[in-house]
Amino acid sequence: MQIIPALLEKDLDIFEKKLKLYLSIFKSVHIDIADNTLVHNSTLSIADLTKTPLIRTLYIDLHLMTENIDKNLEQIKKLTETSLKIKNIFIPYKTFPDLNSYRSFFNLNNIYIYIDPNDEIETVLQLYNKRSDLKKILVLTVNPGFQGSPFIPYVLDNLTKFYEKDTSQIYLDGGINDKSAQYIRDFNNLISAVCVGSYFASSKSKTELTSKVHNLKKLLTTS
Repeated sequence: MQIIPALLEKDLDIFEKKLKLYLSIFKSVHIDIADNTLVHNSTLSIADLTKTPLIRTLYIDLHLMTENIDKNLEQIKKLTETSLKIKNIFIPYKTFPDLNSYRSFFNLNNIYIYIDPNDEIETVLQLYNKRSDLKKILVLTVNPGFQGSPFIPYVLDNLTKFYEKDTSQIYLDGGINDKSAQYIRDFNNLISAVCVGSYFASSKSKTELTSKVHNLKKLLTTS
């Protein structure tokens, strides 16, 4: 199970400071983009990502908590043309996106959906019944919008439904820390990656961050 640090930041200086710390350990980061539409919060914009050279040293997953997906994907397309290493783009299921159309129009094959805790899994599976659509999916285990929101354990019960649908990679995002690990480890054979926000965000040094990473790895794999 891969561990990926997650950033939800409004301030570029804080963003750069965390990036600098994370790149000392990680090769990938998960970046939340919010514009106060789908969630009551706003972050750095997609355009802001180019303002720090550090971002070019990492692989990036983008989690779009926005309504204007077309505009966002157009911006992301331009970023890929500047050699930014964008690995995955997760867009909201609640906008009912036609993934194949988006991938074709923007020439971005790495677009997938994410689901909120209140989304109906059965409906998701009916709408996205192709392996290419559900090759990857981001499953939120908190109500989205803010770091530090409480973990919602019942969401994990739905993971087996995606596994049965041949979803090859499930990403888990939200409230993941040394307390919630006890719930997650029972499903670790189904989860490809966990995106960790506030648990890492308070780290003041590489030593502290390394200790948290090792502790979380142990908790996620030890019964």
